[in-house]
Amino acid sequence: MNGLQSIVLTLQNESGEIIFQSTGDPQQGTYPLNHWSVGETVTDYYNISSTRILPDHVYNLTVTLAGPEASEGSYGGSVTVPIRFSAPGG
Repeated sequence: MNGLQSIVLTLQNESGEIIFQSTGDPQQGTYPLNHWSVGETVTDYYNISSTRILPDHVYNLTVTLAGPEASEGSYGGSVTVPIRFSAPGG
């Protein structure tokens, strides 16, 4: 994971509009990407919050491994998965 430093989370609604985005260090900075091994599974937790997230709608969550110049497009790869949020208590 040489040169990669951050995780970028991007949540988009069905029309592709970004409704949440966050850039941060894996595991709150306690386990940097440059310490990861190839093929290793790393668990991390993030709180996703936006008043624009509606229950029972499908959103696309993209997780991107980013370099120090992420704002300039320095990316190492990404994966996008569809997700659905439930209503509180549901």
